[in-house]
Amino acid sequence: VNGLHLAYGQFNAESAVKINGDGVVGDFEAGTLANDADIKAIVVAGSVAGNAVTFKHAKVDDVAGTADITVNKVIVERDLAAGTALTATYAANDNQTAADVSTLEIELAVKF
Repeated sequence: VNGLHLAYGQFNAESAVKINGDGVVGDFEAGTLANDADIKAIVVAGSVAGNAVTFKHAKVDDVAGTADITVNKVIVERDLAAGTALTATYAANDNQTAADVSTLEIELAVKF
């Protein structure tokens, strides 16, 4: 798709594991996965009005069906004047067995 980047990932944990990294299925606030958990994730990225916008969606289906997790994350990045960059990240974690968690993180980076 012109100017739009799409990625899809699927993963099956053969044993309890924590996935780190910023890949399609990594680093999605789900914590440690149960044995034989299935993960499906999609990433859509593009540019909107000079902002780099990324949307990540991950769904974790636990074998027992008691710890299903859905994570949606929106990241907006914008370069500002004099080497300054602004990054805003909103993440919503819908967990069937624990309290849902929503976070907003705003980062202002200055280069010298």
